[in-house]
Amino acid sequence: MKMLAEAEYEALVAAATERDRLKALVNEPELDAFLRAVHIEAVHQVERWGTAHDRAKRPADWFWLVGYLAGKALHAAVASNRDKALHHCISAAGALYNWHAAIK
Repeated sequence: MKMLAEAEYEALVAAATERDRLKALVNEPELDAFLRAVHIEAVHQVERWGTAHDRAKRPADWFWLVGYLAGKALHAAVASNRDKALHHCISAAGALYNWHAAIK
């Protein structure tokens, strides 16, 4: 078993802390700053599902995904669940963002 020098250990701890901070940023729903939130959500979706998953989608798959997420926003809004409605609007927009990237 190899032992780490103090500097190596501290560098690993710092890297792990930064990784955790970035993961929390990407995986925590943002509800107020729409454009920032859409970008974060789009990155989260790619991180969660992977690029191969998006490459396999046909245009109709993207359409139904966006419709499904928009429907979730509708149902949350009808139920007066403001935060969920905002989150689903952002997740639908994130899917559109990724569809746009897939078309390019």
